[in-house]
Amino acid sequence: MPRVKLPIRTLYFGKSVLAALLVVFAWCFFLGSQPKPSLNAHRHQTIHLKPFHQTIRYQAKVTTPSTDTLSSPIGGYIHSIQKHIGESVKQGDAILVIDSPETKKLFIDTFVSYLKAKEQLFSQRKKFKNTQLLYKSDIISADEYSQNQNQLHSQEVDHIQLQYRLKTICSHLQIPWKSVANISLKDTDFFQNMLSKESKVTLYSPNSGLLIPVKDRHTSQDNMFTEGKKIEPGSLIAMVGKPEQIALHLKISGQDIDKIRVGQKAIINPLSGHKRVMGYVHAVHRYHVIDAGNDDESTFPVIIYADCPSTTCPLNIGLNATIDIITESLAQTATIPFSAVHYLDNKAYVMRRNNQGVFVKHPIRVNRSLSSGLLVDQGLASGDIIEQHYPMPKSL
Repeated sequence: MPRVKLPIRTLYFGKSVLAALLVVFAWCFFLGSQPKPSLNAHRHQTIHLKPFHQTIRYQAKVTTPSTDTLSSPIGGYIHSIQKHIGESVKQGDAILVIDSPETKKLFIDTFVSYLKAKEQLFSQRKKFKNTQLLYKSDIISADEYSQNQNQLHSQEVDHIQLQYRLKTICSHLQIPWKSVANISLKDTDFFQNMLSKESKVTLYSPNSGLLIPVKDRHTSQDNMFTEGKKIEPGSLIAMVGKPEQIALHLKISGQDIDKIRVGQKAIINPLSGHKRVMGYVHAVHRYHVIDAGNDDESTFPVIIYADCPSTTCPLNIGLNATIDIITESLAQTATIPFSAVHYLDNKAYVMRRNNQGVFVKHPIRVNRSLSSGLLVDQGLASGDIIEQHYPMPKSL
């Protein structure tokens, strides 16, 4: 029988098929030699502790912070100036001194009226005590008793009104109330000393910041104070503010207001995409305000401050921004999968590897549930290895 000679292409194809079959057979043998998976598979996780910050997010517009006003409680003339417009001041710094002869005269007149009312009240109280005895003895009628009682009440009201007026003037003149509370009309030396003293009042800065001028209501020009200038009672002298500071006014819902405290950090993220600015909670108001858009929902005002120099500040007045208030900071926490936690008798534990390499039950404390897992704040340390438990399908 003649030998059939196959083409070279056919021989190469056959060898390729044979090699492929050998590879498949070797792979199947390898899989068959591996242990069969149990009904439960495990995976290990190394613990890395890190701080956890809980935040609350709101939106607001950037505004300028409110400034503190410096007003004159009395009328008079500017005697001397310690700080000028544009200078930096600290809380309690002396700004200017006002000389007020009219206020000194008002103080003496009010003081004399107060002392007279005080003596009249003392006499009226003694008289009313006698009236009470006479009424109990049926010597005077009920009408006379009621008339004396009304006179006593009228004297008490006059005394309280004059006392309040005198305390107010003492506060304006920076005179301690204790130094005048026990003075009587017989203390003539006190009044002579008051007449000889100059009635000067020093105005102090209510806060730290920059001394900013106020606008004159008639000319709309900066109202600069100068020595000798007349000051009306209650007139606005200047303002103390921080021009390199911004403010954001938030409307916080009732479910979040109890989590916010003054001094908490706030991250301000401009919606324009500029870099964020760090701020802090300046004020928290616990009274609720009815939302204009929804009468059924009330909000609570919260003010955020942030230092933002004009040369580098990415936040312009009127710009919208999101504010993340860091309401809580847990020092050492770990986030672990839900499948790693087991519960027994309402207590949580994980399978942690010990020094012998064996996984044993170990108690933990779960702080809260997150979308990525469970937040553990007690029971684990960095470097711990825990076991995750994954149920496998029964078909395997």
